[in-house]
Parts: sequence; structure tokens; C-alpha cells
Amino acid sequence: MILLAALSAAAAAYCLVSVIIDWNKPAKPRRVSTRRKRPTLQERLLQSGVAISTSRYRLTVIGSTIATFILMLLITRTPPIAVLFAIAVSGVPRAFYRRRRRIELAERIAAWPEAIRDVLSALSSMSLHDALKRLGQTGPEPLRPTWRRYAKNSAVLDRSAALAVARADLADPVSDRVLESIDVALSQGEKIYMEVLKSLADNVTSDLEVHEEIISNQTDIRAQAVLVMAIPFLLLMWLVTRNSEFADFYSTPLGWIVISIGAGMALFGWKIMNKIGTVPDEPRVLISRDESIEAAT
Repeated sequence: MILLAALSAAAAAYCLVSVIIDWNKPAKPRRVSTRRKRPTLQERLLQSGVAISTSRYRLTVIGSTIATFILMLLITRTPPIAVLFAIAVSGVPRAFYRRRRRIELAERIAAWPEAIRDVLSALSSMSLHDALKRLGQTGPEPLRPTWRRYAKNSAVLDRSAALAVARADLADPVSDRVLESIDVALSQGEKIYMEVLKSLADNVTSDLEVHEEIISNQTDIRAQAVLVMAIPFLLLMWLVTRNSEFADFYSTPLGWIVISIGAGMALFGWKIMNKIGTVPDEPRVLISRDESIEAAT
């Protein structure tokens, strides 16, 4: 008790001294962050290419979780194992839509070289603005919705503002670079930047080839890691369904502790594997001033 009181007094004295020292210290100026705010759930669902509301998504997660818990409880008669599998299934919709979002993003980025070459080939017979609008009808399929919206927006907005809307719609670093080049070409002259667009198409193509090679090399390793993490819990489910003594033990508080420790270790290993094996996303450098101010607020 005396030791606890002494520690409390020391902590209080430290806080008091810190407040007195920092009382007259000038506040540090707030740095304006250029990082984009994390997309909302609805934005992430739209970027995954599915027309589903956030309420329906949440109902899907809740319904699948409850159904899995009831099913596993009937099969194993062991509440902690039922809870464990229910928690695991609750993350499946999130992983599914995240994968869909990444696939949609990869398809849009992979379509840029073809789109740039379509624009360059059309410049001999039409203006850059008309070539961009034509992408909404004849361009690569993943980019057509964006350029159809660009054609509509450019009729009521200036071209630079319409490109800014397209950039916010796509929201990826490759599109930022391409649209920035197109914006400069529209404002300062198309012929000057034809070589820039050609080299940009070549650079995007080479970057995509390297990225695809890295992903293909990591696929087998990630699949093996998933199996290594899942096999112990599948074996545990098999044991409790075959032997009532295992089911009785894992229904006790000690069984809850054992399963919790095992699940925590598996989750920790999964996080480390994802941290090491995930290719980092390219940061968005060419963010407009309005997006920077919005991200800082």
C-alpha cells in the first residue's frame, strides 16, 4: 500500500511539473497533412464494383456471424470454438469486398496504357478533349464510366474541374499522374506533351509487369500461410466432434483460455505475414490543393 501511494505521488508530481514547464511554451504550428482521408465504407464498397448499401453490408456480416455461431455450436457443442469460427467468418465479407476493390483498382490501372495509346492515335483527327470524351464509348472497359462522367461534367464545368472530378473518382496514384499530364496538355498545348504521354504509357506498362511478377511470387507463400494458420483449428474442431472429453474440456474456463491464446497467436502471426508479404501501395503524391485541405480538416 505504501509503495502504491508513493508511485501515485510520483506520477502526480511528474504531471504537475510537466504542466508548469509547458505552460508558457508556444504551441507547435499545426502541419497541414497531404494524406488523403481514409475512404468511407460506402466509398470502399463502390470502389469494389458492387452496388450494395452499408446497411445491407452490415446485415450480411451480422447474419453470417450469427448463422456460423449457431451451426458450429450444433456441430461441436463447444461455445468457444463456435465463437472462434463465428469471428473468423465475420471477416469474410470484408476480405471479399477488399479483394474485389483491389481487383477493380488493378484493372483500372492496367487499362491506362491502352487508354493513353487510344488518345494518342485519335489526336491526329480530333482534339484532346474530344479524344477523352470518346474513351467513354470506345476506351478500355474499366475506364469507360469515368470518362462518360467526364463528358457530362465538361459540359457544365471547365475541363480542368471535370478532370479533377475524374481524379477524385479514380483516386489512385497512376491515374493522378496521367490526369495531371492531360490537364497540363489541355491548358498549355497538346503537341508538347505527346511525348510525355507516350513515355508515361511505357512506364505504367513496365511498372505493372514488375508488380504482377511480385504478386505471382507471393501467392504460393500466402496460400501456405493460410493453411498453416487454419489447420490447427480444423483439427481441434474434428477432435471435439469425435471425443466428448475434448468438448467438455474446451467448454471450461481453462479451455476458453487455451483457445483464446491459440487464436491470439494465430492472429499475431497472420498480421506479421500480411505486413511482410503485402506489397506497399504507391502513395498519392499529385493531390490537388482542395483534397489536401480536406484531408487536414
